[in-house]
Amino acid sequence: MTYSVVDGDILKLYKSFQATFTVSSKGDGTLVIYSGVYEKQNEQVQDPGEFTGIIIKALYGLDAYLLQA
Repeated sequence: MTYSVVDGDILKLYKSFQATFTVSSKGDGTLVIYSGVYEKQNEQVQDPGEFTGIIIKALYGLDAYLLQA
C-alpha cells in the first residue's frame, strides 16, 4: 500500500512525500514494513523523523482494528 501526500501542512516542508506499507504473514503473526520517500523543500528542512511517532500510533490503531475482525 502506498500513500502520496497531495495536500496539507507536510507539503510546506517537503516537495513530495510518499509512505509505503508492506504487510506479510510471519508465523502466527504479521510483519509490517514502513518506508518513506520524500524530497525536502530546501536543505534547512530536517528529515521527517518527527512523523515516526504518528506512524507508530496509526499502526497500533490498525492492529487493534484488525484484531477485532
